[in-house]
Amino acid sequence: MANSDGPETNLVDSHAVPVRHWGVILTIADWRNLAERLKQHRVEFVIEPYIRFQGEVGEQATMFFSILAVMHWSSRHLSKMGVFLKR
Repeated sequence: MANSDGPETNLVDSHAVPVRHWGVILTIADWRNLAERLKQHRVEFVIEPYIRFQGEVGEQATMFFSILAVMHWSSRHLSKMGVFLKR
């Protein structure tokens, strides 16, 4: 879906996820540490850190923030890594 206020997004779990983004898969400890450090440094999140699809097969801790005007960063911890790797 096009967003007239910025880059294109897709609705995922009630959040407007930027279509163009890149990311990294972290351990949950590293993900929590990164989220806390970003908050301490007052980074503005596109999507605040939260657990997506909680209790489901695709459960993941995720957050989105911009590092450049047109680039979005996604950080995740997947509770079931095998599901991600099968895709």
